[in-house]
Amino acid sequence: MMHIGLFFGSFNPIHKGHEDIAKYMLQFFDEVWLMVSPQNPFKTNQTLAPVQLRLEWAKTVFANNASIKVSDIETYLPLPSYTFQTLEHLQKTHPTNTFSLIMGSDNLPQFYKWKEYRRIIHQHKLYIYNRESSSRYILLHQNIIYTHSPLIHISATIVRQNIETGLLNENQVHSAIADGVKKHYNSKKQL
Repeated sequence: MMHIGLFFGSFNPIHKGHEDIAKYMLQFFDEVWLMVSPQNPFKTNQTLAPVQLRLEWAKTVFANNASIKVSDIETYLPLPSYTFQTLEHLQKTHPTNTFSLIMGSDNLPQFYKWKEYRRIIHQHKLYIYNRESSSRYILLHQNIIYTHSPLIHISATIVRQNIETGLLNENQVHSAIADGVKKHYNSKKQL
């Protein structure tokens, strides 16, 4: 039996903040799985890189870390990607494992809007990491664990903006994917 931390996101693109959080969260879990979402129900897909490209970037970033896996499971489930459906699927396919969510504090104020949020919070623990962009919103529940994670000063939106303005630097995106990320988002800009 393993305790798996599920780190859901668009990873559009994956950046150093995602890397830092995934590595930090390993202290709580046997493994961390990045759950790359094909389509977040709360986000438009106007600037969304193809899911296969986002999966490839994430796999490249964590290629040398056997405890951090990249999952494509949501590409096989109905769209949009609802967390509760993914959790149900994982419990059926991996019945001996326990699954907890890794969530940024910026998601807490909107958590009540998630489909089947009550079921999620009653059946799974939520490990919360700090986001610079979030307010001091606190949600109290026995299954919510606030971690002392490093404060994340970057977002995928900032990365995309920095690519557009030519300000992307090595502290924002892993060097193994930086050229591909720049090429993809620069080609989108020219359309």
